[in-house]
Amino acid sequence: EFVLLLVSIGALLVLYFRWNYGTLEKLGIPVVKTHFLLGSQTDFNKIVGHERDYEWFQTYGDIYGVYYGRKPQIHIVDPEIVRQILVKDFDKFVNHSIDFGAGASDVFGEMLDFIK
Repeated sequence: EFVLLLVSIGALLVLYFRWNYGTLEKLGIPVVKTHFLLGSQTDFNKIVGHERDYEWFQTYGDIYGVYYGRKPQIHIVDPEIVRQILVKDFDKFVNHSIDFGAGASDVFGEMLDFIK
């Protein structure tokens, strides 16, 4: 009985961590390869974030998806699409996640001024 309980808990944990995987693929968005616990962040200690993002842009194009743990995110590199979303269609998108770390709000604010 104890082994069955452990196997059941293990299976539920795997399902929990993998539940959102496939969301972006269903939308037709190319996705960076994922690890079932880490999502797309398998090399976070080997390469600097912006270099990794540039590699992904070179590999997957202007729009690609990543998973931060279980959370799917879409990365958009094309300035015209970013302008469309941030200026014209902002009210149609919910759950905006803009987090660039400490001190980055000034940089992001300048980016928005630039994009107008």
